[in-house]
Parts: sequence; C-alpha cells; structure tokens
Amino acid sequence: MTQQGVEKTLKYAISLKTGGQPWGHDITKLVILAQQNGVDVPDFICKKAKMITSWEVVSRYYPTSVIRRDTIAHVIRVADEWQKKLK
Repeated sequence: MTQQGVEKTLKYAISLKTGGQPWGHDITKLVILAQQNGVDVPDFICKKAKMITSWEVVSRYYPTSVIRRDTIAHVIRVADEWQKKLK
C-alpha cells in the first residue's frame, strides 16, 4: 500500500502540472516524468524509487519477502509531508 500511495501521489502531482494522468507503476519513471514537468519530488523518494517500485511485485508475488518496517514507516512519513505540501 505504501508503494501505491507514493505512485498515486506522483500521478496526482504530475496531473496538476500537465492536466493528464500518467500510466504505470514504476516509481523511477514517474519521478523522472514529474521532475521533467517541474514537480518538486522529495529527495528520499528519488533516491529510493527503485526500492519502492520493487515493493509492488515483492509483496504480491513473494509474500514471504521481508521489507523493513522502519523503511516503510520512513517512506510513509516523507509521502505524508509531501502530500500536505501539495495541498
């Protein structure tokens, strides 16, 4: 759910700038698209984009995989602060 939250936030921020909503689940590609359109994406999201993207596949197809809770919690905090700024 955290991966999807970041994905949806990126898509929302991009849509504010472009009027259209991009397709896809790859956080790295969405970060690049957002930056190309003048969206200020938090550095932590940019740096961890590949890892966040992997959570969508890992949690769906490899349910015994381990994702650190503290990492998830940090992404949630960063995304929450970012969402507040977008409002």
